[in-house]
Amino acid sequence: MLERLFLKSFIPSPTPMVRRAVFDEVGLFDETRGFEMAEDWPMWLRIAARWRVGVVREPLAKYRIHGASQTRTANVETTLKGRRLIVERAIERDPERLSGLKARALAALEISAGLRYLKLGKRSEARARFASAVRERRASLGAYLGLAATWMPARFAAAVRRLLWGPGNAGPVEKQAQEQAPEQHGAWTSESGKVA
Repeated sequence: MLERLFLKSFIPSPTPMVRRAVFDEVGLFDETRGFEMAEDWPMWLRIAARWRVGVVREPLAKYRIHGASQTRTANVETTLKGRRLIVERAIERDPERLSGLKARALAALEISAGLRYLKLGKRSEARARFASAVRERRASLGAYLGLAATWMPARFAAAVRRLLWGPGNAGPVEKQAQEQAPEQHGAWTSESGKVA
């Protein structure tokens, strides 16, 4: 699970159940300046590096995104910079497991930023992010599709964005994790199978 989580933060913060001992061991949210909109991701990475992750395959929470929400108003470049730093720090903590995934992780971040720009109608900014994703990982089909979308009419660009990001903002990595995640106890579990 660590590797999939490293490629994309897909754990919605209102849903996990975690024992206090886990937090005592790995710490809480990283409130480092620049991690806005991703404060929880480093914590989930630290947990996934030491504990098995269980999945409940049903909606556990609902939330609303509105025009003034942080999700909509966050600065794309600031968010991207913070997430790149999270990737670098995760590799420093666990180079054996994560360094081989660095190009994929960085390309995924660039694609995500490109999709945000595309949604905002900022095609030149989106183009720059998709081009950066191609430089990070030449084999990234999503980067090429996103780059092509920046030259397409709006309705075709929106179709490409939906294809890459999916309905309800569930990106390809989240879908893959939902499909491949092993059935567990519906909570964080330790290697011994005890509920964490």
